[in-house]
Amino acid sequence: MNVEIRPEVATDLATAADWYDQREPGLGDDFMVEYRRTLAATIGNPLERPVVRSDLRWRKLSRFPYLLWYRVNNANLVVAGVLHVRRDRSVFDERG
Repeated sequence: MNVEIRPEVATDLATAADWYDQREPGLGDDFMVEYRRTLAATIGNPLERPVVRSDLRWRKLSRFPYLLWYRVNNANLVVAGVLHVRRDRSVFDERG
């Protein structure tokens, strides 16, 4: 499976990791480890999660209140965002 990570995801991750590091040094690194673990699980079984919005699916990061949002297009997994669970999902309307 090919994995594409949209450019906006870098901003999502940096913003969240910085926020956690401000609360407790090193917690941002823990967030990134959890993101990578969640991404690996998603790559391993991308169709496990149901479609919940248009063609978007999500998987929750175990330790943090964030969702990894993604699409599956043929043999491609496209990571569309990593957003706090309370974040308005209309952000995907802007991202396309």
